[in-house]
Amino acid sequence: TLNRERVVVDELFRELEEQHRAAIGRRNLRLEIRNGSASAIDADYVLIYVALKNLLANAIRFTPDGGTITLSADTGSGLVDLAVQDTG
Repeated sequence: TLNRERVVVDELFRELEEQHRAAIGRRNLRLEIRNGSASAIDADYVLIYVALKNLLANAIRFTPDGGTITLSADTGSGLVDLAVQDTG
């Protein structure tokens, strides 16, 4: 069952960054956060957090030391596109 609520994208990204700060630092990775025009979304916080957390963990694991990982949120056509991109 979905528990839809207003999720502030900046807070979501900040929580993900904090959770993974040590792993990012150990690998000398750079985390960029690009929150275009998406300030809040209607979503299940727990499910969206878990999905992004897993994608971010994979990016940390497979990005070479010194690489860059980007968390982004962009809007278009009434939808919000959340993405995790890396240089791995």
